[in-house]
Amino acid sequence: MVQNPNILPLKKAIKVVRPLEFPTKTSYQKWWEENRPGNLAKDVWKVYALSRRKEWTGNNAGELWSYYLGTEIISNQEKNKGWLSYKEASLACIKAGIKSKNEFDRRARNHTLPKGVPTAPDRAYKDKGWPKGSNETSAWGIFLGTGSIQRGKIEYWSFVKARRFVRKIAIKYNLRNDADWRTFTKSGKLPKEIPRNPQREYGKPPWVSLKDWLGRGVESNKKKSESFLGPEEGVIVIRKLAKEYGINGTKQGFQKEWQKFAKEHHALLAKLHIPSDPLTVWSKERAIKRLSEKK
Repeated sequence: MVQNPNILPLKKAIKVVRPLEFPTKTSYQKWWEENRPGNLAKDVWKVYALSRRKEWTGNNAGELWSYYLGTEIISNQEKNKGWLSYKEASLACIKAGIKSKNEFDRRARNHTLPKGVPTAPDRAYKDKGWPKGSNETSAWGIFLGTGSIQRGKIEYWSFVKARRFVRKIAIKYNLRNDADWRTFTKSGKLPKEIPRNPQREYGKPPWVSLKDWLGRGVESNKKKSESFLGPEEGVIVIRKLAKEYGINGTKQGFQKEWQKFAKEHHALLAKLHIPSDPLTVWSKERAIKRLSEKK
């Protein structure tokens, strides 16, 4: 069989063809007749499966055409690639910022899906994690982590159970405000049983505030203060930090530099058990000591 040496290898050819979004073999071949591209095959089965190139090892021409054009049929050859698990694929798509089925299909055709994600996950993960009993829209919403679609389709944890879990991860990932929370909900690390918009889901009561939800309220700060070093030990640590980071100046100047340092190195101070505002914390401690001594 005589073969055009300019024909692209199969993997390179699909990167050219898929973005053109041909729905069928017929539409592609009609386009090919009109344009006669020198680097693309008119009959991919003859070129990639029957010729000496033998880049396609399957036995079904329909599957090859589906793979070549980027349509939704999963070929046996693709099935044998060893996909990510459903959970891993879902997380990969969320991290890649894929928000809808249309966007997913577009990236599948363009061959730009995250590595290890199948072009038709609803078929690849059937009985392997794909949501059952959901309509197509809500199932894709669960897979892509778009909370608005999931709402009403998931049985969320009770407010107390969800808040207890969130407070633990808030410490682990240093979630302190609304921006931190919004970013974390897009990370794929939040269990689906916890709502991305807890205020809307739980209402008042029991909802109090985001600070309360993250464990950053008054009670949390009081508990944290119990782990701070006392002024005698703490001053030694602060002097070492001042020397290491070049914090100096007069009393007023030092305080200003320290405030800036504390804001930028919150995690370090927490690790060393040093309050970000030592003058306030330790002055209270001394006052309590004096009162107890008078008794």
